Amino acid sequence: MKAKSVQVLCDVYIKNPGEYSKYRVFVGDELFAERTWLWTEHYLEEVIVVRARPGHYPIRYELVKPEQGRLKVRNVRIGTESDPAVIHDEQILEILE
Repeated sequence: MKAKSVQVLCDVYIKNPGEYSKYRVFVGDELFAERTWLWTEHYLEEVIVVRARPGHYPIRYELVKPEQGRLKVRNVRIGTESDPAVIHDEQILEILE
């Protein structure tokens, strides 16, 4: 099967961040991004591009230790410039054939 290209978008927020709050985004076991949180009172749109064969891929967001604040992720969705895919329960990417 041929690899597909899928944009995964979501809104990310850290409540009560510390001076060096960071979070990571994983798809399966692969690290896709690590970001330092510099903002207050704003959700940011995270965009990651996944190039993979059709199948199911868990998406995980986590704070980097020492954990400072509380990470909130909402509105996980597929971008308009993507090959066919769906998001299940805001945490599983399914790339369709």
